[in-house]
Amino acid sequence: MNSEQGPEWKVWEHPDLKTRGVQALEAAKCAELQGEDAFERFHLRLFAARHDEGRDPGTREVLIELARESGLDVARFTAELDSRRHLAAVGKDHEEAASLGIFGVPTLLFDGREPTFLKMRPVPDSVDEALRLFEGLWTLTSGHPYVLELKKPASMTLSARK
Repeated sequence: MNSEQGPEWKVWEHPDLKTRGVQALEAAKCAELQGEDAFERFHLRLFAARHDEGRDPGTREVLIELARESGLDVARFTAELDSRRHLAAVGKDHEEAASLGIFGVPTLLFDGREPTFLKMRPVPDSVDEALRLFEGLWTLTSGHPYVLELKKPASMTLSARK
């Protein structure tokens, strides 16, 4: 998507190309092989590292460190990551998401309706707060189909309002 090479060019078919996104998605596939709990720990750690700490998830070193911090079997994770055999699965996920109109993470898809992309930082502090946010988004997006997009200026960060 948005490639200068045209719509038929697939980034996952070029394993030597370095991007933050593909390597992080590939690493998530590697973590998933160690079980759902391992995947969840890695997934949350990856998002925190990228969005809260500004670390680059496109580097092998950072991904391995995040696997270590997530309590994964690092040797197994590294072997899977180095194999590059999960690129096709990343591509399949991308194509499925694109067919649903999904273009970013996180995107919510309620009952097969139009996808809703959510850009936020930081994540809610509690499960209760996250649930209230989720319920509010569900109400807004599924109860009001005429709402197409909401935006706030990027300068209005949480810390700027405190």
